[in-house]
Amino acid sequence: MQSTAFEKKTDLTSAINIAKRKMPQLVGKLKDKLENVDLTVSHTAVKEAKEAHLESKTLKSELHDLAIRRLSRSRESSTERVISLMSLWAKEEESAASDQLMILKDIVKTLEKTIKIGEIRAFHSSPRVP
Repeated sequence: MQSTAFEKKTDLTSAINIAKRKMPQLVGKLKDKLENVDLTVSHTAVKEAKEAHLESKTLKSELHDLAIRRLSRSRESSTERVISLMSLWAKEEESAASDQLMILKDIVKTLEKTIKIGEIRAFHSSPRVP
């Protein structure tokens, strides 16, 4: 795409305004270039530049909306994945706790079979050594 005189003039003017604040030594060079740009700017060129700018704004807005929708979908998907992982983890923990409870019940039954109540009472009533 070839730049029109209007676009060049606008770009150079913008660059001069920025350079005044940040790079004063560049201002002189930019002003010289601005003076060398063809000063004949047609009404059509201005209208075309405006239309291109508006089309650019519209496109930018549409891209922004698309990006927001994609971000929203990504958030929803991520949230669903996190919930799924947490649910799986909770089930795994519940299963492990259930297995441990069954093992403990078996241990208690085994202890109850091997140790008589009298032995437990004798253990509690015996003097303890500090």
